Amino acid sequence: MKPFVPIQECPISKDDPESFQAAGPGPEPSPGEPASPPRNMTLREQVMEVIHDVLADPSLEREWAKNQLRELLAAYPDEPERALLKHLIITRKRTATGEDEDRPAP
Repeated sequence: MKPFVPIQECPISKDDPESFQAAGPGPEPSPGEPASPPRNMTLREQVMEVIHDVLADPSLEREWAKNQLRELLAAYPDEPERALLKHLIITRKRTATGEDEDRPAP
């Protein structure tokens, strides 16, 4: 069992994005599973990849999500991590309540 490391002593710093890098190669995905990002990607690089994937989604049902993400990126131009986090929180609330503004009214 690993010893408990208090938060004050953890080697991760919010001011040092490089400290969020994972070390070493990860396990190979099984056939049919999505590949995990390379272990040497920074948190910001991973965030930018997710943002790119959301904005590149051709699905018209998700247009509200793409517009929302664009607005959040404009509101936080130097903090894509914050924009993505807020996007995920809002998206989760919308899906939990069953809201979908793109769906026509019955």
